[in-house]
Amino acid sequence: MTVRKGRNVVYLKGLDVIVATLGAIGAYNAVLHLEDVRAMKETKNRIHRIVNTEAANVVRATTAAAAQRDAFAYLADAYGLRNLSPVLREAAQVRLAHPDETLAELGQRCNPPVGKATLNGRIAALMRLVGRLREPARKGSANTRG
Repeated sequence: MTVRKGRNVVYLKGLDVIVATLGAIGAYNAVLHLEDVRAMKETKNRIHRIVNTEAANVVRATTAAAAQRDAFAYLADAYGLRNLSPVLREAAQVRLAHPDETLAELGQRCNPPVGKATLNGRIAALMRLVGRLREPARKGSANTRG
C-alpha cells in the first residue's frame, strides 16, 4: 500500500493474489480474462520447451550419426568391414548407407530387424574398435612432436 497524489493505492503482485482479489470484489470477467492469459502463456511456454528439446535432440542425433559415419568409413579403410562379425558389419553398413536415419529406423533395416538398444550396442562396439584402431596413430603422432 502507498499514497499517490493524495489517494491510497494498493499494488498486488502475483497472479493468484490478483485473481483472488478480483474474485472477492466480484470482477469475474477480469478473472476469466486473466485465467485465459495465464493459460495461453503456459501453453506457449510448454510448446517452446518441447520445440527446444526436439531441436536439441535432432542436433545431438545428427552429430552422433556423422561421427559414426566418419568412424565407420575409417574402419572400412583401416580394418575392412569384411573382417567384422556379420552383425557388426551389418550395423556399420546400414549406418553408412543411411546416415540420416535414427537408430530405430536403422534397426528395422537389419535382417532380422533389431531394436534401438540392440543396434546402439553394436554401434558402441564398433566405435570402441575404431578407438582402438586410432589409438596407435595418436600415440605415434604424439611421440614425433617431442
